[in-house]
Amino acid sequence: KDKKGVVVSGLLEDSPAGKAGVRQGDVIVEFDGKKVETMQQSQQFVAVTPVGDKVEVVVIRDGERKKFSVKIGRQPENLERLAEGTGEPGGEEVSGEKLGMRVQELTPEIAERLGLKGIKGVVVTDVKTGSPADNAGIRTRDVILELNKNKITNLKDFNRITAGIKPGDSVLALVNRGGHSQYIVIKVPKK
Repeated sequence: KDKKGVVVSGLLEDSPAGKAGVRQGDVIVEFDGKKVETMQQSQQFVAVTPVGDKVEVVVIRDGERKKFSVKIGRQPENLERLAEGTGEPGGEEVSGEKLGMRVQELTPEIAERLGLKGIKGVVVTDVKTGSPADNAGIRTRDVILELNKNKITNLKDFNRITAGIKPGDSVLALVNRGGHSQYIVIKVPKK
């Protein structure tokens, strides 16, 4: 209700938070007894906590407070891996006109090229300048995993969800960029 905290947009495989029970979509509101209000704060709290220490993390999940004991681990060395361009043909391209972007099926070849094996979604191939997607920060090569908490595994899912978008709507998109997931709100202007 107070709109403070940090949304967990994704968890690394075998991460300490995941092992403790934290899930994607949880909102972290406390870390080791300290209130968490911004991403920078949460990163700072984790950075100054010694590896191996156990800390209590409080999250909001579906409106309820939950506590987890998380053992701090070491940050993986490949965390800052960046995706290269796909350069791959294939996959029917479709227009997400209401959002101002074009997407195509995320084929296994494209997923491998982006270093996203096992990920399902649609990949952004073009973003119209000044569009809702552009204003929200969507980029080419982003992979759309969810729209409004609905999983996007293919173009059919994407088309079904975007068909219901109306002027004035805010769309919550879960986007994978360079191997890291984040939530982005795309605001569709009123006509």
